[in-house]
Amino acid sequence: MYHVGSTKHYLIGLMVLFNFASRQTTLYFTAVISLGIFVTAFTKLSFKDGRPFMWVTSIFPYVCELEFGNPATETMNAVALTFSSGLFLKHKVDTSDAYLSLCQKLGICLGVIFGIFFVMTYSLQGIYNGTNSIDAVMFGVELGLFIAIYSHYFIRERLDKHVTKVMEGLRGESYRQAKLTFASGFALMFLAVTFEYVICMVSFEPKPAWIYQISVKCPVSQQLYELIFADAVYAEYGLICYIAGCYAGLIYDAEHRKGTIRRVNKTSFKAAMVRVLISAAVIVPCFVLPLFLIKDNFGVFLVMIIKYQAPAFITGYLLYGHFKVVYEKFGLLNNEDTNEGETRLTIGQIEKKEDFKEITGRRTHSMYDEGMNDKSTF
Repeated sequence: MYHVGSTKHYLIGLMVLFNFASRQTTLYFTAVISLGIFVTAFTKLSFKDGRPFMWVTSIFPYVCELEFGNPATETMNAVALTFSSGLFLKHKVDTSDAYLSLCQKLGICLGVIFGIFFVMTYSLQGIYNGTNSIDAVMFGVELGLFIAIYSHYFIRERLDKHVTKVMEGLRGESYRQAKLTFASGFALMFLAVTFEYVICMVSFEPKPAWIYQISVKCPVSQQLYELIFADAVYAEYGLICYIAGCYAGLIYDAEHRKGTIRRVNKTSFKAAMVRVLISAAVIVPCFVLPLFLIKDNFGVFLVMIIKYQAPAFITGYLLYGHFKVVYEKFGLLNNEDTNEGETRLTIGQIEKKEDFKEITGRRTHSMYDEGMNDKSTF
């Protein structure tokens, strides 16, 4: 349970979800996990708390976790993902005109039961493994609830509208503005954690009792080759670059390939599983090979770039920016736009203004002829 609950495995789950849900949905849950990554790094570097096995002689850890222990990351991620998924599902049910079938109601009930046990299991495993104290687990629950509620009420709708607008097409200057806005916000978040890391490195001095307990209870190889305390927290923060890669790929797809419709993954289950296998052929090497390229004792910045930042960014960029072309070659996508409220014009994109309409996008002779034959063009 401990190994499955790591942040990297949540990102892999989001990469699998990419092949089943819309871009809007997958990017929203990516934002939830990314916010969790930021909150984890910032709070751990601020509190600088050890783990129970570091100060209690009688506790022997089943897993030697050498970074700071407050808050409990596994618990926080489990609570954030469970409650944000529940709020997301409730919103979908409330805004849908269709009645739920018996199987759908049964599925929701089973999902609620699974969510409860999911949170309980990840909360208890940290205490059982000797890596989290009860107060760290409770703090993780509180932060997870905060992330879920904040994401649902302040991020979900705004992000959905923005992604839809990007997918439908923007003007050239708007693309540049979107890139600049995202890059500025992302850089500020990264600089905030980096500044906190520098302060921690200057002011933090591990207690001799912690070092002694680690030397007695943890494997020698782990002590020699793994990052500890602030270095371990800061290096893993590089996983937040996954959402940067996703957004960069999203912009590239919209700017150069006319975007992606919301129902693009509404295909058969067989086609979805083929998409998963194709994406796994890229995802697995991106995340596994860096583990053998560099050891943690090479330095925190090299480890962050090679083992966390580069794999996360490249994978997100390829998924959102280039995998659509591969899927289209094998006929694995649904390119029929049947969504109400999504207007797509073959001869270009119409961006509605208060007083005027401006036609944007490229136009070719074949596209123009096809657009003239389409009754819904104007």
